[in-house]
Amino acid sequence: MGKTVFISYAASDLDWPVEAVEALATELRDAGHDVRFDEWEDRDQPKKSDDSWRRWMDACIKDSHRILCLASRKYRKLSLRDDPSVPAGRGVAFESIELENILYQQKQNNPDLIWLVSPSSSFDPAEVIPVRLAGR
Repeated sequence: MGKTVFISYAASDLDWPVEAVEALATELRDAGHDVRFDEWEDRDQPKKSDDSWRRWMDACIKDSHRILCLASRKYRKLSLRDDPSVPAGRGVAFESIELENILYQQKQNNPDLIWLVSPSSSFDPAEVIPVRLAGR
C-alpha cells in the first residue's frame, strides 16, 4: 500500500480548480495511495460541524505520510489570517497553522513530509508559497 496523503488547498481557487485537485487526488489514489481529500469526505459525510471538520483536518495532518500543500496566491493570502471578516478560508487558516507547528517542532527541518506544489512553473514562489512555510 502507498502512503497516506493529505491535500491542503484553498477552495474556489482559480489557480487550483476543484476539478484539477480531484484529478490529482484520483491519480494518487489510483497509484495506490490513501488520499485524504475534503471533497470526498464531504460526499461521504455531508453537513459536518465546524468542530468535526477541525478534528478531521487535525487527524489527516497527524496521520499522513505526505501533505501536499497546493500553493497559490489565494492559499497564501488566506494563510496570513489577516482578515477574520472574510468568511472563506477557515480550513486553509487551520491547516497552515498546523503545518507551521510541524515545522516549528522540527526546527524548520522538513523531513519530506510537506510538499509545496505550485499550479505551474510560471508562478513566482514569493507570490504563492505561504510566508510562514517558505524557506528562510
